Amino acid sequence: KNVPNPLAHRLCTHTSAMKNRDVESDDSSASEHAAEGERGTQSGLACFGVSATLGMLVCALVPAAVILALQLTALKDVGEDFPSSVWTFEMKPGYNDICHKIFKIMNWTVILCFVGMIVSSMKICVDAATFAQHSEGSQSTQGPVGMVVSCMFNLVRFAQFVVSIWGFLVLWKIDKDECSDCEHLYNVAWWIYVGLSIIGLIVSCCVVLPALVVFFGFGSAMLLDHDSRRASEGPDPLLSVHPAY
Repeated sequence: KNVPNPLAHRLCTHTSAMKNRDVESDDSSASEHAAEGERGTQSGLACFGVSATLGMLVCALVPAAVILALQLTALKDVGEDFPSSVWTFEMKPGYNDICHKIFKIMNWTVILCFVGMIVSSMKICVDAATFAQHSEGSQSTQGPVGMVVSCMFNLVRFAQFVVSIWGFLVLWKIDKDECSDCEHLYNVAWWIYVGLSIIGLIVSCCVVLPALVVFFGFGSAMLLDHDSRRASEGPDPLLSVHPAY
């Protein structure tokens, strides 16, 4: 009869326990590495979100601030009791009706520019909070505040677009000789409503149209290459087999 050796049994038990501890330690170290990698990814996304938010804020506010400064400089020269003339629409005496019309349009533009800068800052903050929630792994939804801010942002943009079209039509029909009394106001208004529109149209034609040509050309080249490969490979053998009835 084979008598079990208690020393061998104890040695086997100890060896299997050590193996189990090694496996558990390997699993725990792997989970720790995965957790560290996840924390690093989240911190990287957070840094990227902060950088993107600051970049969006600078790109949104700096051009608007420059245009706003030019408009305020022009309105200061002709406004009665500036800066209250921005919302009272009171102009110094001695100017004709055309100057009053340009003054009124530019006042509305300045008011909407202030409102737009405030709403844009609010929207960027809401978008940053939404991105932070998404980077943390939670479901990113705007919520009631985000929806209200988005609605306000769209309304302000629409109002700015309407005032821009209004200014473009007025400045396009006015002759410079009719604004000799408010020449500086006319020059600033012309560049803001007409000049920037023309520059934007030229940039769109020089950038968007070549990009579309390159996009469609690249797509056509891919389709032709795919067709040439299919033609070189020959017909599909599965399609060439006729069914037997």
